[in-house]
Amino acid sequence: MKKKTGRSTIFRRYTLFLVLLAVVPMAIVSAFNFFILYNSNVSALRNDLRLQSQSTLDVLEENIDTMSKMTNERSRSMLFSSKYQKKPNSAFYAIIHQLREDSIWVPFFFNVHFYSLESDYVFGMNCAWRSDDYFNGEPSAGGYPSTSLGVQPWDRAELYNEGPQTRIMRVQETGAGPGVLIAMPLEMEHDTPISYLLFLISDSTFEDQINALEGTDCVLYYMGEPIYATDPAVCESLYSGRGVPDSFRPDPALSFEKTTLRLEWKLSPSVQVQRLLPTLVLESIVTFVVLVLSLITLLTCARRAYRPVRGLLSKLPQRDDAPRDAFQYLGFLLDDYAYSQKFYEESVQELRREKYLFYILDNQAVPGQAVYQQCLQGGIRVDRRYFACVLLEDSEKNYDLFERINSGAVGDDPHGGGVSDNEIDVYSLYIFGNKYLFLLATDMEESAFAALLASLAESGGPLARVSGVIEGVQNVHTAYSAVCRAERGRRGAPPLELQLLQEAVETSNVDKAEFALRMMKGELHDSSRETQAAVLQDVRRLVGGSEGAAHVPGHDGVDGVLDSVLQQLVRNEEKTPAPSSDESAGQTRSLRTVMAFIEDHYTEQNFSIKYMASALGTSASNLSHQFKKQTGQTLSRFIDELRISKAEELLAAGEKVNVVAQKLGYSTAPVFTETYKRLRGVTPSAYRSQNAKQAKGGAEKAAETPQES
Repeated sequence: MKKKTGRSTIFRRYTLFLVLLAVVPMAIVSAFNFFILYNSNVSALRNDLRLQSQSTLDVLEENIDTMSKMTNERSRSMLFSSKYQKKPNSAFYAIIHQLREDSIWVPFFFNVHFYSLESDYVFGMNCAWRSDDYFNGEPSAGGYPSTSLGVQPWDRAELYNEGPQTRIMRVQETGAGPGVLIAMPLEMEHDTPISYLLFLISDSTFEDQINALEGTDCVLYYMGEPIYATDPAVCESLYSGRGVPDSFRPDPALSFEKTTLRLEWKLSPSVQVQRLLPTLVLESIVTFVVLVLSLITLLTCARRAYRPVRGLLSKLPQRDDAPRDAFQYLGFLLDDYAYSQKFYEESVQELRREKYLFYILDNQAVPGQAVYQQCLQGGIRVDRRYFACVLLEDSEKNYDLFERINSGAVGDDPHGGGVSDNEIDVYSLYIFGNKYLFLLATDMEESAFAALLASLAESGGPLARVSGVIEGVQNVHTAYSAVCRAERGRRGAPPLELQLLQEAVETSNVDKAEFALRMMKGELHDSSRETQAAVLQDVRRLVGGSEGAAHVPGHDGVDGVLDSVLQQLVRNEEKTPAPSSDESAGQTRSLRTVMAFIEDHYTEQNFSIKYMASALGTSASNLSHQFKKQTGQTLSRFIDELRISKAEELLAAGEKVNVVAQKLGYSTAPVFTETYKRLRGVTPSAYRSQNAKQAKGGAEKAAETPQES
């Protein structure tokens, strides 16, 4: 079976990504809904507890207020005074009778008793008890209660302390189970109570009044003291003196207070679940249905959207250096196309400017005409005032002057001073070998420009030909003739145009060939027949015609011959025939030279196509054009691939990214990283880490494999 590539699974990965893209927001929305629902339900529960607490506190306060009223009333009665207590026989029946009458006004309390500290008796509605028997006594016959209150010793001791405050304590038995004893001072002597009214309230009474909701617990406070809790364990903790347990931490928002009473509520998890569960289940079902429908819609749209991409990928060529991810591969192709397109546009622009330069050198760029406007639109400042030509014989031997002119620093004076770079425009024309022709344009003063030209001539020595200052672009041909006139041979032959023609033939540049032949026409008109015959022979040799001495026509005939040569070049370019064995060998030798130069210099810091073209004696556009014609790929892409391949070797060996960038001649590490990512789809750091992991895994696997004997 044919193994599927990584691109066949890209749809699954992006589908998973889209699913997560839909699920994560849905989960966030669900979480927000849950918190909103939780808060709304808790708020509703708090509101219910608030209403219930207000009603309960109103009832409790109304009943407990009777204690104060009754105490104030009895404090003014002689029956409960200390003097009357000295007559126990008469006081006993009178106090019991009064307590019976008062009982109809205090139905909330289980019992109301009177305690006299001087007589040490506690009077009830039916009998009286010794205080010890009443608070902590054992059951006995003769009218005593079946059980005592079971007051804790520390609580009973509070009855004998100074102060008019009310004493509150938990008791073990009120006659109806556990409850609360509230002792209100009735008569005071020297700031010490000598009698109390004792009010007993059973827990069952509190339970009936509070009527706590299921799943809730509360603690009732009276005058800041906890007296009752719906949880029996909390009541037991209060009775034993430990107070409210730390585990009972009610929400401050669930605390409700009214004068001397306060209710604090605690919600158990069960009541929240009971209230929230039905709504949460319903919301989960709705969310699940919406999520499923959304995913189905999303997957359908994703599949339809990916279908054209899958069809496009099936038609694209497979490349070994391309990333396996489909969208990264498309991005890789687009980047490669944009890079090639940019380089192509720059090459076309350079050739177009070179063509305009031919018109300028032939005085065809006349102000007001179409060529003049085309030059301006092409970036050539033909509107400058002064012009001059510089012919550099050998750019390699005089590289400093070549760099000075070609880099735009022509205005810099090596001896100091100079002019601004933007005052001089420089345009170059490659001739042949290492020979270049430069056109300089400026608006600076004529004298300053002439001095600059003299400086260039001095710097170039015998290898540089510099014209004088020419005013107006329509007269540039004069400057061109001035530097080319010294190039004539002994017989007046124009070697510069012949070299231009040779370069044009080798690079299939019809525009350059037309310019060279057009210049020859003008030069041969004033030449002897011997010179014309020699030039025509050289021309035929260059274009592949007969090399023998042919009949030399007149001046008009020379123009016809040169025109026919140009037509032949045009036909050859249109037909683009396959190269002969000799031409193929020449191209192979030329390509071999370029390859060798790249191999020797591609890691240098200042290496570039322009630098290589200068060293090899050609122009950057011609070099790139020939390389693309012979290899099928751009020269810049070939250099990048060579550098990146070397970079992968260094990265696999463990070299750092900045070290690799420096070794391969990149100006900065970010430039190297950007180039590497454009060609490989990943960063060099990621490649280095992945290669290190693979090497480590291979080493571990080799270590686990048993060695053969």
